[in-house]
Amino acid sequence: MSMSNKWFSKNLFVKIAVAAVWAAIWQIAAAVIGSNLVLVGPVQALTALGSMMIQSSFWYSVWGSLYHITLGFFTAAITAICLSTLSYKVKLIKEFLSLPMTIFKTVPVASFIILMLISLQSRESLSSIICFMMSLPVMYANTLAGLYSVDPKMLEMARIFGISETKKITYLYTYRVLPFFATGSKVAMGLSWKAGVAAELIGMVQNTIGNELYLAKLYLVMDQVFAWTAVIVVLSIALEFLVLRALKLLQRRLEK
Repeated sequence: MSMSNKWFSKNLFVKIAVAAVWAAIWQIAAAVIGSNLVLVGPVQALTALGSMMIQSSFWYSVWGSLYHITLGFFTAAITAICLSTLSYKVKLIKEFLSLPMTIFKTVPVASFIILMLISLQSRESLSSIICFMMSLPVMYANTLAGLYSVDPKMLEMARIFGISETKKITYLYTYRVLPFFATGSKVAMGLSWKAGVAAELIGMVQNTIGNELYLAKLYLVMDQVFAWTAVIVVLSIALEFLVLRALKLLQRRLEK
């Protein structure tokens, strides 16, 4: 077994052990409190999840949230790359965009949700729009910081040696920006799921995780509340892993 595989196995074992400890703490806390309306244990939550997963409505809700939230996230990622590039090239555009980016960062997500509910004819795209608005400023700021981190001396050297724009973009800008973009993506992914599910819950969007959470809360089915929360955590972590893995593979390819 190679060193990298040994490290991966050891790291995975540590993560599983830590998760097991926290699950035990959770179970003990639920037993001490002794009220399912306040806190249910992991066994009850997993049992509820198992019974939910055999129903087609569960998968419709998962797909509904997954589709709209990832759509908002990736749309924000592409927009952030385009806007940060323009801002890097033209200072006036950077100044022009500073106000809306500040508004997106500071205004509470609930305010945006209410405004969208009033103005939108259909609620299906609500979570996509909210995810876009929450993710864009984070990814924009990180991408722009990455562009500004490119060494001017390297750019001058590339100009002197007549390196093409394609190679400059690939090996100078992209390589330098990727770590910043990855950090922004990690933060934005978490924000997307928090804001997206909140939008679905407040807007009571049909066939979404947020709406299922609302119904579980309404009927005080707390084991389902915890089960749906676990689904959100798993989906968020899985998508974050896939995005960061893809960016890491791209960076390794540029290093060769």
